[in-house]
Amino acid sequence: MENIYREVNFEKYCPTCEHKKKDEKFDPCNDCLAEGMNTNSEIPIYWKGEE
Repeated sequence: MENIYREVNFEKYCPTCEHKKKDEKFDPCNDCLAEGMNTNSEIPIYWKGEE
């Protein structure tokens, strides 16, 4: 199976992440924003849905 890299959709997923209240310069947001592509998905690598 071939890996297809897709552009991450930050506008869709950042508002629903449990880390959304943190400033983007702090981890894990900074690490997440540094990865603009994801394998077979548009979801950011460090995204976690709110619980």
